[in-house]
Amino acid sequence: MKQFLLSLIVLLGMACKSSKERAQNTTGQEVESDSLTLVFQDDYSGISAPQFMVIKGAKELQGLFSKINRTRKPGIPVPEVDFAKDLLVVYCSGETSTNTSTSLRTGKETGDTVLVELVEQVDPEAASITVVTTPICIYKMPLTPKTVTLNER
Repeated sequence: MKQFLLSLIVLLGMACKSSKERAQNTTGQEVESDSLTLVFQDDYSGISAPQFMVIKGAKELQGLFSKINRTRKPGIPVPEVDFAKDLLVVYCSGETSTNTSTSLRTGKETGDTVLVELVEQVDPEAASITVVTTPICIYKMPLTPKTVTLNER
C-alpha cells in the first residue's frame, strides 16, 4: 500500500512538472517550431492593424496585455517569461474575416539578423463561415543580440 501511494505521488509530481514546461495555445495543443515556442494564441487581440513586435521586457509585455484585456472580463493572465533568457515574438494579424490561421517559424539567420517567417494555413472546414477576428500569436525564443525581423514572403 505504501509503495502504491509513493508511486502515485511520484507520478503526479512528474505530470505536474511536465505540464508547466509545455507551451500551450488556447486549445491546449503543444506547438513548437524550431527555436520558437508558442506561448499564447487567441482570436481576439483588440489590435485592428497588422503588427509585428519583439518584446524584451516585462513592462512591454504588460502594456500589450493591457490592450488585449481592455474589453475582457476577466482578463487573460500575463504569461511568465524569464527575459534574462528569452524574448517574445508577437504577431497580430489585424482585423481579418478569412478562414486562415497564422503562425510563425524561424527562417534564415544572417550575420546580425534572424528572420521569422509568417505561415498562413487555410481551414477548409470553416470555408463557409465568415467571422471578423483580430488574431494574435506570441512565441518565445532564446535571447539573441541579433535583430529579429518578419519575412512575410
